[in-house]
Amino acid sequence: MNTFLNTQPVNKERWLQRFARFGFVSKGIVYCLMGILTVLAALGLSAEKGNKTEAFEVVYEQPFGKFLLITIAIGLCGYVLLRVFQAFFDIDGKGKDAKGLATRLGYAISAILYLSLVVYAIKLASGNPGSGDQKQFFISKIMHYPMGEWLIGIAGLIIIGSGINQIYKGISKKFMKRVKLYRSEYHDTFQKAGIVGYISRGLVFAIIGYFLVRAALDSNPREAEGTDAAFEFLQQNFGNVLMGVVALGLVAYGIFMFVRARYESFRFSQ
Repeated sequence: MNTFLNTQPVNKERWLQRFARFGFVSKGIVYCLMGILTVLAALGLSAEKGNKTEAFEVVYEQPFGKFLLITIAIGLCGYVLLRVFQAFFDIDGKGKDAKGLATRLGYAISAILYLSLVVYAIKLASGNPGSGDQKQFFISKIMHYPMGEWLIGIAGLIIIGSGINQIYKGISKKFMKRVKLYRSEYHDTFQKAGIVGYISRGLVFAIIGYFLVRAALDSNPREAEGTDAAFEFLQQNFGNVLMGVVALGLVAYGIFMFVRARYESFRFSQ
């Protein structure tokens, strides 16, 4: 009896870890699809740049699309759960100082964003997706409140800061801290995928943050755009080549999410 009780926490931890790994696989699939769609646009084979909702729509249009979409949505729930534990239970030990709270706030925002994607995927699978991107609607509502434009501008600066941090992680290789690749013969290849992926994702984040700041300064919620508009910005200002390179970087980021699912150490208790 005592042995059974002692193994329950261990089994619970193991299942939570597996659920989180499933979450990284699902996230990787979404990023790979986003990147591939944008590469096709850079090559002139598609008119649409990739974002997360379009990636879901591509999945939905495939054979057994509903089943695949629901499977990805369930996986993303595992990623959301990990972020909730990181934000509210501080399983990574970030602490309660300013830096730690800012990091945990980022985890909470990430959980909310991916939960909204889960909801959209379920709605799409049910045949009633509604609006795939309601950011501008919510931003317009926030702008009607006192100091609303300031809040949007601050959010934009935070996202720019997050993008710069992603680029720093890529250059410094800090993303490898908890990824144990010692026994993998593809260590260097996986690490290079991570470097390119984090730098590319950081660049996209920085552009999206710039859109938010611009929306706040101009009091125009329609200027708050997402990933597809970030790629449009790159295409218009720097050409198809750079847009395609950054899009390939997102594919690399997606691949590295598969690596994290396999090799990263997860824990749900301090």
